[in-house]
Amino acid sequence: MSEAPPPRVPAITFSQACDRGKVREENQDHVHAASIPLGELFIVADGIGGYQGGATASRMVVEEFLAQLSAKPVNYPPEQALQEAAVHTNAAIYAAASTGDPAYHRMGSTVVLALIRGSEALIGHIGDSRAYLIRAVQMTRLTNDHSAVQALVNKNLLTEEEARRHPDSSVLTRSLGHRPEVEIEIDRIALQPGDALLLCSDGLWGYVAQGDISAVATDPNLTVETIADTMLHQALAAGGHDNIGIEFIRFNGAPPAQLAPLASGARSGPSSARRSYLQPMAFGLLLFAACGYLGFAALSHSWPFRVPPTVAQNSQPTAAASAAAQSADSNPKPSRQKSQNSSKKQIGKTQADTKQKSEKKILVVGDTSSQKNEKRPPKGAPHWKRVRITPESSPVCASHAEERPVVYAHTPQDLEDLLKQHPDLAKHVHGIDVLDMNATITEECGTYDVVLILPRRQSGASGGDSPIEGSPAAPAIAPSPQPKH
Repeated sequence: MSEAPPPRVPAITFSQACDRGKVREENQDHVHAASIPLGELFIVADGIGGYQGGATASRMVVEEFLAQLSAKPVNYPPEQALQEAAVHTNAAIYAAASTGDPAYHRMGSTVVLALIRGSEALIGHIGDSRAYLIRAVQMTRLTNDHSAVQALVNKNLLTEEEARRHPDSSVLTRSLGHRPEVEIEIDRIALQPGDALLLCSDGLWGYVAQGDISAVATDPNLTVETIADTMLHQALAAGGHDNIGIEFIRFNGAPPAQLAPLASGARSGPSSARRSYLQPMAFGLLLFAACGYLGFAALSHSWPFRVPPTVAQNSQPTAAASAAAQSADSNPKPSRQKSQNSSKKQIGKTQADTKQKSEKKILVVGDTSSQKNEKRPPKGAPHWKRVRITPESSPVCASHAEERPVVYAHTPQDLEDLLKQHPDLAKHVHGIDVLDMNATITEECGTYDVVLILPRRQSGASGGDSPIEGSPAAPAIAPSPQPKH
């Protein structure tokens, strides 16, 4: 009598979690997993913009990447496929954001993805959504944030801890949809049996300490669904200030040529996924991907896109999740805020407010005015939000200061509209040329509609010089307070 063979262990098991958190009225994160000819694809996208804009942009990221990559044959160079997909996706979002509809003005998204081929993973990312490798008892960060503070860390001007608490910690220097061109950063990782990958938006890593995340991710006794569930509740226990997108993938080993196909179809957020899935049959998924691509092509002719459904909020934490939540609650992390145009956070706005008027943003380096003269924008005009920082807090950006004020803008009309709401800035820009916003300024100062850099010494009202920096007697210039939510 022959014995039955032992059950086959899937090459990959994974679990997803996607939640709007406790503060936001909408979920602008999307997570997705699919089997395609090139390998096994996992995506986390974090939208940027207003109520409809951010959710639409992250949805487009998932749909466009999936359609583009699914159409590539199995022997297509994977890095080239990812680069081409990023170019196509960026162009689609940029075009949609330029239609003139204020609901989608300057919308965009970050993305982090993993394409697993045999025992190798290609990690691609744009923005500050992150990927981590979990091997044995260590968790290693694989991606380098495309953000203003990360640029300072790379130049040894800030430590990682200083960057985490910096007022510009969430200002992005690269994202999908904000410029006509964008480049995706790609890394190759050799996988070993037992390795795991964590893909997540900053709704997780921005509020939960890496050590706390690592303690859960490296626990060999936890299933992938328990790990994703626990991480979600860690973020919620830390305040749930942002949308949370998580993909946790465990590599169990596979032949170098191909992986065992997933037994169930790919699933897309927003949703809270708590189960692992086997890989579907390759032929069925190819047919599914082709139908999905044709369906999206048809939908794209009936703009705007429909906002995705809200995520269920009544999930019950497991015992491990409850323990992790108590730990996270005892070590609360500072809130992080991002503006509509240069980041992913928009706190305190209702859906009606966002639909009535869009928001633009000006960065003022060295401004000491009190903003008491700020006026209400004309009806239908964008609201201009002023962000003030000291030269010391952003030395790379401040290095562009000259003897006279310097102003960068996308169009002269932007500056004209700005002065209608902030007339006190007219004295700084009167008689000076408006320079075109360029990639260097965006990279080193952040993504703003207007950047005003005051000289090192500013003329005072009495005609004398009022020192801004470089003088022991100069008063400290505090940046505008960042609201805590």
